[in-house]
Amino acid sequence: MKFTIYPIIYYSQKFIQNILYSLSKKYRINIISFFEFMEDKDYVIIKLDTNKTHSNFPSEYRVGTDVDIIVLDKDLSRIKSKILELNSNKKLRCIVIEDNQNIKIRYQFGQFLNFQYDLSTNTTSNLFNDCLINRKNLKNLKVPEMKYELLIRAKELRDKPKKKHHLEYLKKHKNQIDFDLLVDYDMDNDTIQKIKNS
Repeated sequence: MKFTIYPIIYYSQKFIQNILYSLSKKYRINIISFFEFMEDKDYVIIKLDTNKTHSNFPSEYRVGTDVDIIVLDKDLSRIKSKILELNSNKKLRCIVIEDNQNIKIRYQFGQFLNFQYDLSTNTTSNLFNDCLINRKNLKNLKVPEMKYELLIRAKELRDKPKKKHHLEYLKKHKNQIDFDLLVDYDMDNDTIQKIKNS
């Protein structure tokens, strides 16, 4: 019988990963103070309603999740600085990934994501700008009106079809979808049919 050490290495790695993941749950970043800072800013959180979002967000959050926020282009740098100022937790490693209109600020314990801010500007697309203009309050947070949230989900479904939760969300809210608005935003026919047939 041939002996292989692969299972030993694999399960040892999984064991270490589980320990690190459990340790990462002990550390928290300051999300509440961030949204207090954002009260007088123009912003919207998109894709907030997912099965991974904690029901008491932002008071609590699930380790390994993120928040997607659209902000004004002129505020992006100041918002980034505020996040870094509020969350100087020495136990969590901060990684900042930037391009022209998007900043990801990741807090990790070892290789495990604790929490991520994903900031995009209103200049990224007409849709993002329209989400900022057409917003409402939800639990003291600013989110897009439902028809624009559904547009965001349709775009995500088109761009990342393997993420099935967007299709489930669209299916759940199908009676609220403005299909003419999808066409106005150049949504492709295949995606529209997929939503209609869901």
